Amino acid sequence: KSSKMVQPTISYYALKDIAGAESGSALWADVKVNAAGLPVKLALQGGILDPKNGLEKTTGYGAKIAAKVSNVALSLAYTDVDDGSVSFQNVGTGVKTPLYTQMVYNQGHISRDASTVLVKAAIPAGPGKLIAQYGMSSDNASDNSDYNELDIIYKTKALGMNVFAAYVMRGSDAKDLQGGDDKANIVRVWGRYAF
Repeated sequence: KSSKMVQPTISYYALKDIAGAESGSALWADVKVNAAGLPVKLALQGGILDPKNGLEKTTGYGAKIAAKVSNVALSLAYTDVDDGSVSFQNVGTGVKTPLYTQMVYNQGHISRDASTVLVKAAIPAGPGKLIAQYGMSSDNASDNSDYNELDIIYKTKALGMNVFAAYVMRGSDAKDLQGGDDKANIVRVWGRYAF
């Protein structure tokens, strides 16, 4: 953080006993750019997962641009991950990704062989923040399907807890178990208390 204009984060991981890859390594970089005089903030990310048991490397990258208009925070992000053998997901839990286009439920559609665009807006609302975000993915890993997700999220602190409430509308033209398009409407609520 010695530079206010360019703030890089670079991480290296030696991995063992990860799902589908046994062992390997990962290199990840994230660079935030706050250029003086520009009304927007820029960020770039990229990395590689390198399994050691003969599987193919997975590479990914992303870019994000963000701005604030009055009290509304706006951002536009793009990520692309190639068709390597291991997904860009948390190797411990197999759930979330480090990608700028991560939403509530889309990790399985953005983490390998996929290109994704995310548009997001956030505004203060009462004691918390209201967030609306929409993402579209071309998911070549899942039967060459197109995936989209709309999240309406409210975050606040109440009674000493962090509270999260979301409505998620997601859809994919991959086929569900009944042979139709895979679509779902989901409500997710949780509270987290630190003690």
